[in-house]
This record gives sequence, C-alpha cells and structure tokens, in this order.
Amino acid sequence: MFVSAPPLRWRALLATLLVVAMTTALIPPPTAQAAVEDQPQAAADAAAWIVAELAEPEPSFDNFGKTAARTDVVYALAAIGGNEGAARRALIELRDGAADYVGPADTPDVGALAKALLAVQIAGADPTSFIEGRDLEAELRATMDPSGNFAGDVFTQALAMIALGTTNAGVPAAATDALEARQCDAGDFTFLGTCPGLPTGPDVDTTAVAIEALLAGNSASATTAAESLVSTQNPDGSWPNAFGEPNTNSAGIAGQALRAAGETASADLAAEFVMTLQTDDGGFRFVASDTEANGFATLQAVLSLGGPAYFELSNPVFADVTPDHLFATEITWLGLAEVSKGCDPPLNDHYCPDGNVTRGQMAAFLVRALGLTETGDVEFTDDNNSVFEDDIRRLAAAGITRGCNPPDNDHYCPDDDVTRGQMAAFLVRALGLTETGDVEFTDDNSSVFEDDIRRLAAAGITRGCNPPDNDHYCPDDGITRGQMAAFLHRALEG
Repeated sequence: MFVSAPPLRWRALLATLLVVAMTTALIPPPTAQAAVEDQPQAAADAAAWIVAELAEPEPSFDNFGKTAARTDVVYALAAIGGNEGAARRALIELRDGAADYVGPADTPDVGALAKALLAVQIAGADPTSFIEGRDLEAELRATMDPSGNFAGDVFTQALAMIALGTTNAGVPAAATDALEARQCDAGDFTFLGTCPGLPTGPDVDTTAVAIEALLAGNSASATTAAESLVSTQNPDGSWPNAFGEPNTNSAGIAGQALRAAGETASADLAAEFVMTLQTDDGGFRFVASDTEANGFATLQAVLSLGGPAYFELSNPVFADVTPDHLFATEITWLGLAEVSKGCDPPLNDHYCPDGNVTRGQMAAFLVRALGLTETGDVEFTDDNNSVFEDDIRRLAAAGITRGCNPPDNDHYCPDDDVTRGQMAAFLVRALGLTETGDVEFTDDNSSVFEDDIRRLAAAGITRGCNPPDNDHYCPDDGITRGQMAAFLHRALEG
C-alpha cells in the first residue's frame, strides 16, 4: 500500500518536532553527576566563607557556644582540605576553652570530650597535653561502662566511638556490640535507642553518626544502617525530618556517612540537594525558606561535598608537616603554642621545616616562647627595616642576645642564618642554664660556644648531630626550622 507524503505544513511541523527531539536527546537528564563535578568548587567557596566568618568578632556559628563550634570548624575545614592556618586558629581557640567545655576529668561531658578528642586527633596534636595535666583519650575510655556504653543516648555513644576510631587502640569491641544492640529492625537508629523510629520520619542525624561509628568499629551493621538512609531519601537528595522542611544539616552529615559506607550515588544526590541551598557568598542556608547563610548549617553541609568519614579526617597544623615528619610532634606543639605563626603570611598554612632559621626569626621564636614584653633601651643599627625589630629589642632587653659584631655589638644581623653554636648560646641565656655536666662532643673544642653547648647537652636539650654515635655537635652548621622546633620543645616541655 502506498502512502502519499503529508502536506507541506505537516512536513514542516514534523521537521521541527524532530529537531526538538534530537536536541532534547543531547541534554542529559538531571542526575547527581552535576553534584560530582561541582562539589570541589562548592567546597572551596564554603571554605572561604568559613575562614572569613572565623575572623569575625562574633562568628554566626557561635550561637551554640564558641568552644563547641570550634570543633565543628576543625571538622569542616578538614573535610574540605587545606586552610591549615584557619584550622589551627580554630584549634587554639578550642584549646583555650576546652577545660570548661569538656568538664572535670572525673565527670566529663562525654559528648564534648569525644568531640574535643576528635578535633585533636584530626590535627595530629597530643591528646595527653592539649588540656594541661589531662589525657583526653584515657578519660574517654574510662567513661565506658562494663556493657560497652559511653552514654544513655545513641548519638553520644556514636561520637565516642568515632573519636576512639582515630586512635591507635581503636574502638572497643564492647562499644560496637552495645551500639549494634540499639539498631532498629529497619536498620535505622533513634536518639534514645527506642524502636521503631520516629512517626515523623527517620532520625537521620543519629543514624548517620551511628553508621560512621559502626564503620570505625568495623561492623557489618553499618551496611543495613546505610540502606535504611538510602530507602528514606527524598528524590531531591534530602530527607524527611522533624523540622518539616528538608535541611542541609541532616543532608550534610547523612551524605558524609553514605559516602563512607559506599553508597556513592545517594551521597552525591545529598550533595546535589545541599548545593541548591548554597548562597552566593559560599555559605549554606539551613532550609530553602531562609534568606541567608546559617553558620552551623554551613559547617555540617560541607561534610557531604566529597570528604571522608569523621574518623578518617586529617588536617595537620601545617600543610607541609605530615604526621610522619621527623619533627611533626614538636612542630605541631610549636604551632598550637603560637610560638610559630607559619612561614607564608598572611595565610600561614606552611611551616617550611627544612628552611634555615634566621637570627630575626630566632628572636621571634624566643620572644613568643618566653612571653617577653619589655623592649628596654638597647638598639642595634641594622634592624630598623626588619619585621622582627620589636622581637630583637625584647631579646636584647632580656640579656639573651649581645649582638653579632663583638666587641662593638651594635649590629644584630637579623637576616643571617643562626648556627647551632649561636642557638646554644641563645637558649642557655634564655633558660639560665649553668650546669655543664660530663657530656662532651669532639668537634666543639675550638668553638667560642663550647661552654654553652655543654650546658645545653647537660640539660638534655641537644643530643648531637650525627646519630647514632652523636659525638659531634656541628656548631658551625645552620639550623633548620624543624630542628629549632625540636630544641624549643625539649627546652620548654622537657
């Protein structure tokens, strides 16, 4: 049977429809793929917002308490990566209020203790000295009862497990068993551990932190918990919740947990929802009806943007001092003690551990470490253009430096590298060391700093320069910033 061609106007219409169909076919349907591609930029914009907010006199995320908020700042910046200078500042502010935040050693606030320990571990700091005279890990482990419970609620139980998941000893098996016992048949968790779940929908936040806790404890139950979150996720990537309107807090922490559990598609969908609520300045609204960024919502929303689980986060105090660096402990201490502010102002994300210490930098190190404030009337003729002029004057007023051109000593030579011999003299005068002991090096007999070197060795501040023999001191060698951190740590911390 022959079919005649359609009239001209119908042929034109069919051609138009064909073009539209072909064009539409070239446009991929909306998927979470867009979230994957956009996550790095969204995270970078959020990091800039957090850093700027942290510098404000009253950051918006401090509404729930400054010290508590600093733990979440540390987590958020670690999840994004980078911004070590700002993260270090947050950790210092956390340390300043940590004793009150955590509570007494014998009756601590378990949730606060867990959050503080997690922040310390993420930064690679020392949990045995972060709060003077206290061991955060030991205190947290001591709060667990014989049945494996750290607290009466699931959320705090999970926080404690996550924090301990960052330590060498890991999560106690009894704690994992206790958390598994509170899991509902549907795989989800509720705040108080009562089942079934809430009539208004799943307890997303509690289930999310429980997933991460179970992963930290190597429990297979994390899989069923993750499946419960996936099954209740809305098509737009959000979750039903008691607030009525979907929010970025819950989506942020749920997205992080699902990514850690291997549910990548759902995690990316959560990120896609979160990014729809990002403001032009990089922050995140709590809910769609909000008109501006919410500080606390921003700190949790960023967790969904591709970062690892809480217990896998790492963000060292300085970007160029990884946990396996020879002087990582000492440099981390130096940064948190604010003896060093970094080597790349104004960001100060780096420490430059292999760079040589100049005499000007040495003055700044010692002035900050010793808390020197008096400038006195000693003046040198070559430091007027130095950024360390005030530090040099304070060092001279304290009698720690005498100049660099004896006998006149009217120069300080701020840009010259410090030698190991000079460093010995600086520290001996700064600490008032007098004992010479019986430690002797074979290469310092002709050095003008021989007595200072012997005093430094007697105090246990130097061990030599040629391990394992360590019978040389190398008095004429320069000293790196990493070595300087080690010397100061031994001198001031023992």
